[in-house]
Amino acid sequence: MVGKSGAARHSTQVTVAATAPPSNQEASPAMSFHHALSLLRRRKASSAIIILEIAISCAILCNAAYIIGLRLERASIPSGVAEREVVRIQPVDLKEMENPDQITRADIAALRAIPGVRSASLTSFVPFGQADDAVPLRRTPDQQAPTLQATAFIGDTGIAETLGLRLIAGRLFDESDTVDWPQHQETKPSPGVALLTRSVAEQMFPEGDAVGRIFYIWSSDPVRVVGVVEHLKRGYVEGNPALYENSVLLPIRTSYSRIFGNYVLRADPGLRTEILDSAARALMSINGNRAFFSIDTFEDIRDEYFRKDLAMAWLLTSICSALLAMTAFGIVGIVSFWVQQRFREIGILRSLGAARTDIMKMFLLESFLLTTIGIAVGMLLAYAINIRLMDYYEIARMPIHILPLGATILWLLGVTAALYPATRAAMIPPATATRLA
Repeated sequence: MVGKSGAARHSTQVTVAATAPPSNQEASPAMSFHHALSLLRRRKASSAIIILEIAISCAILCNAAYIIGLRLERASIPSGVAEREVVRIQPVDLKEMENPDQITRADIAALRAIPGVRSASLTSFVPFGQADDAVPLRRTPDQQAPTLQATAFIGDTGIAETLGLRLIAGRLFDESDTVDWPQHQETKPSPGVALLTRSVAEQMFPEGDAVGRIFYIWSSDPVRVVGVVEHLKRGYVEGNPALYENSVLLPIRTSYSRIFGNYVLRADPGLRTEILDSAARALMSINGNRAFFSIDTFEDIRDEYFRKDLAMAWLLTSICSALLAMTAFGIVGIVSFWVQQRFREIGILRSLGAARTDIMKMFLLESFLLTTIGIAVGMLLAYAINIRLMDYYEIARMPIHILPLGATILWLLGVTAALYPATRAAMIPPATATRLA
C-alpha cells in the first residue's frame, strides 16, 4: 500500500513536471511557444470556439471600419459654400401670382435690407439640396455627344459672393453679365458668360487655363468662361465621386416661381436664426399667399442630406462595440475556465518555484496565440466578405492598412481580456499544492 501511494505521488510529480514551463535559466521563446501550443491542442473544442469568435470579429470589424470610414469621408466632403454663414429660405406660391418678376425683385430688396445680412441672392439649386438639373456642356456648337453633364446653378449677379465660393482664377460676375428671363418668355436665355468649378474646367479644357475659353450649353450661342471657383457640389452627390463637382454658374435673373428657387442669404453665424425669422416675416409681408418649403441653415441642409450616412456609421460603430465586448467576455470566460481546470497544476508549479509572472505569462501567451490564429483566419474571411460586397454594392476594394488596424485592436483586446483571469491564476499560493496533493 505504501509503495503504491509513493508511486502515485511520484507519477503526479512527473506529469506536472512535464507540463511545467522551463525554469528561468532554461526558458527560451521557442520552448515557451511550443509549450503553449501543446496545451491549446489538448483543449481543441474551447480553443476552436474562441478562434472562430475572434475570426468572425476580425472579419466584421475590418469591413465595418472600412464602410464607416467611407461614410464619414462622404459626409465631410467640402461643399464650397461658406456653410457657417449661409441660410436658405424656399417659398412656394399658394396661388398663381400676377407679376412674379416684380415680386421676386421686391423679395431680394427686402432680404438685403434685413440687419445682419451681408448679401442675398436667388439660385435654382444649393449643394446637397436634393434637387438637380444636369445640362450638356459642349466645346463646339455642332458637337453631338456632350463633353460632360453639369448642374446649372442659375442665379443673379451676386450668387457667387452670397454662397461664399472661393475664386481661384478669373473674376466673378458683374451686373453687365446678367441676362433676364422674364415670366412670359418660355425658352431659357443664353448667358454670355459662366463660372466653372475647377473640376469642370479641367475636364472641359484639359490643355490649360479655362478663363476666356468658349463652350456651349443649350444653344449654339457661345458662353465665355470668366472665372473658376474651387468647389461647388451638386444638389445630389451620388455614384462616381469624380462627378460631384460638375457644376456651372450662369448669371440669369428670373423669378423664384419659375425655377422653384432658393433665396440664399449670407449673414453673421451668430445671427442666422434671427435672420431666418426676419426673412420669413419680410417675404410674407410682400406676398402673403405663399408658404415655405424650406427654412434652414446650410449646416441643416448638410445634416439632412448625410443623415443616413451618419446613421449607418453610428449603427456599425455600435455593432462593432457590441461584438468586441462579446469577444472580450468570451476570452475572459474561456481563460477563467482554464484557470479553474488547472488550479491544482498552477499551485504545484508555484510550489516548484514558478514565479507569479511566469504563471501570468503562460496564460497571456496562450491568449495571444489564440488571438493570432483567429486574426489570421479573420483576415482571409474579411477579404472574402469585401469581395462579395464589391459584387453587390458600388464600393472599392478594402485598403490593406485596414487589416493591421483590426489586428492591433484584437491583439490588445485578447491580451487585456486575459489579464484578469491570468492575474487570478498568478495569485494562487504554493500551499494550495500541498492541500491538493
